[in-house]
Amino acid sequence: MMELEHPVRGNQIKIVYVSDAAHFIGRGGSGQVFHACWPKKDKCIALKYCDSIPGNRELEIFQYFATLAPNQKNHIIGIYGYKRTENAMFFALELAGASLVAYYNHNSSNVVNQFDFLYNILKGAASALEQFNRHAIHFDIKQANFVVALGQNVANPVVSVKLIDFNRSILLTNTSNVDFRTLLGMFIAPEIRGHNRNMEFINQS
Repeated sequence: MMELEHPVRGNQIKIVYVSDAAHFIGRGGSGQVFHACWPKKDKCIALKYCDSIPGNRELEIFQYFATLAPNQKNHIIGIYGYKRTENAMFFALELAGASLVAYYNHNSSNVVNQFDFLYNILKGAASALEQFNRHAIHFDIKQANFVVALGQNVANPVVSVKLIDFNRSILLTNTSNVDFRTLLGMFIAPEIRGHNRNMEFINQS
């Protein structure tokens, strides 16, 4: 059992989780995600664990989006609570489905037109990114950081997609502290970074 606090209202929630292979959802960067349960709501959720420094950055994003109206954040993964320890941060999050690639691979053989199906997925991802960019910059856009909302119908003209993983993100109100010349090397255009895809950072003066 773990007690977590809502990022804005401050009320406590209690969840049940087991951090073993059977409940493991995925990992990325400094974080891991597990299936968990919110007994009071009879709800399956996701529990994310990460180091405290990226966790603090992510908490700032969650706290901001938690204050917005539902239609301003319906493509951003939801948060139910968080818990801060000396070296780590825990987030109780909305449970979503597969990544974009996994969703396409699982369903593409069951649709009439695979191109249209892919286009509908990408429209969903674009909607999520556009919504997030009204308020913040993500700084780690890749297909694995988009997940498909649960309960999707492959025939929908736009697949509902949620944006996740905000430990590199920054609010637009804080961009004066960001050096935009520093980017992850693997995401920089080849004509700038050359052939070194494994470089972690590149600085352009």
